[in-house]
Amino acid sequence: MGDDDIYVRGTLTRVVELLELNDYGVLCLRPFGYDKDPNSEYPGRVGGIREYLDVGNFLSAIGPLITFISSLIIKRSLHPDLDARQFCGCNLVQVHLAMQVAIAAPKNAFLTEYVLACKRNNSGGYDAPEIFVERLGHILDSYRGNKFTDADIRKFETRMLLSHHPFYLLRQRMDDEDDRYDTHRRFKMRFAKRALFHIWVAPIMLLPRPIALVWGSFTTVMGRILNGDLRRGITFALHRLKRRP
Repeated sequence: MGDDDIYVRGTLTRVVELLELNDYGVLCLRPFGYDKDPNSEYPGRVGGIREYLDVGNFLSAIGPLITFISSLIIKRSLHPDLDARQFCGCNLVQVHLAMQVAIAAPKNAFLTEYVLACKRNNSGGYDAPEIFVERLGHILDSYRGNKFTDADIRKFETRMLLSHHPFYLLRQRMDDEDDRYDTHRRFKMRFAKRALFHIWVAPIMLLPRPIALVWGSFTTVMGRILNGDLRRGITFALHRLKRRP
């Protein structure tokens, strides 16, 4: 767990019960962001447990949460010889652990209720294209096989292009103009053959800034809706409005 990440009241008991009653390889918990008070900023307990027998469908469902260590509960006993130290230095140790266990497990699960409060904008100064495109893509490729196929990788990356990348690219255009062409180059190296990249994501980097901000805002909102995060977005907007003097 991260230093500022907190379970919503009752979550620990719920999680323990789920783990005792089921043989999950990886149980993923759905987080929500908070600025100061996780209780007043809580979007509500809506959702349930979703089980997956197919690892590709599971990874597509959780999307970027595969990189978020606080969301992942991993059953190490399914892979007793797995040594996390061999992955140290790659920034995504938890992805390797989760991938290996999820692939080996008979089933995995995603708890879609908002049960984990996470401090917003507390991830440090990482390079998003390097982490979420280059390194994550390399890890996905390294696990390609009978149980995790090219189609599974494509499905996962479609999810990321639709509902994850637009937000971070929009934030980059709002904050920094200098890196957008380099960012586009790095994305294109991975997604040059994907129409979704050229239509949905690339305009945020290539259009003139005012138009790019409008398009980036649209794709971010639509991506969050497609991801089932409309309720969280409304709660966030209402909380920010209340904080205005």
